[in-house]
Amino acid sequence: EILKNSTPVLLGLDKDMANKSQEIANLFYQYDIDVKILPLGKFKDVGEMSKKDFLCASRLAKKWEKDDKLLYKINSL
Repeated sequence: EILKNSTPVLLGLDKDMANKSQEIANLFYQYDIDVKILPLGKFKDVGEMSKKDFLCASRLAKKWEKDDKLLYKINSL
């Protein structure tokens, strides 16, 4: 459905899944789907956030670009 409707994606996986977030974002990017990565801040996952916290974080979400995957790998060394 996401591909069929070209639905933008706000990706907010647990902090320990940061590498997986990059892989998922890259897959959507390959299909020209806009992806933003949700910053979790002090929270371990989205489920800990209140609605207000989530809305604030969604406004800070950064659009994912192809170079972000490489930058993530470099920064994780």
